[in-house]
Amino acid sequence: LADIEWKYGAFLLKEKNPVLGSFLKKEETTLTGVLQNLRQQPKERVKERILEIEALLALNRKAQKWMKTVMRLILGIMLAGWMIIIFWFSNQPATESSEISGTISYRLVEDTDEIFNWGLTTDQIGNIAGNIEYPIRKAAHMTEYAILGWLAFAFSGTFEMRQKVHYIAALGFAFCYASTDEFHQLFIPGRSGQFTDVYIDT
Repeated sequence: LADIEWKYGAFLLKEKNPVLGSFLKKEETTLTGVLQNLRQQPKERVKERILEIEALLALNRKAQKWMKTVMRLILGIMLAGWMIIIFWFSNQPATESSEISGTISYRLVEDTDEIFNWGLTTDQIGNIAGNIEYPIRKAAHMTEYAILGWLAFAFSGTFEMRQKVHYIAALGFAFCYASTDEFHQLFIPGRSGQFTDVYIDT
């Protein structure tokens, strides 16, 4: 039993989870329960039961590996798709981008005026919209890269690494992509690449 405890205990410490628990007997959910159950079994049954559980553990490891591969693929596709969306937004000329953010700003002020019944004139709405257009544009950039950072962090989580390394990898990825994004904007009419925007996006 000492040999069984050493061998079996290592498996449970590494592999204990709800999926495996559904295969084990009710009294085998802890190492103590396993040993108590084995002590009540004939000697030939003990070895047979150990082999059964080792087979379940091997199956469980394969299932976990497969699920991790599927999640890595899904998150990788989502991450690549979001990068394409950011590229598409950055590929818009300054006039088109400004028109979109200006329309959103104007609609936001207009709807707020209707809700609170401020009685603003068209000119006043236009002036307020013009004042908030820049922060709204920057907030949109930050939102884009917040989503990118989350996806990058989730994708890196499918690889075996320490938690701190996950954060560093996601942050580094966001910084690198923001840098290439600002460089890309140097070639778009009316737009410019600014290193301060790299920090804001990161």
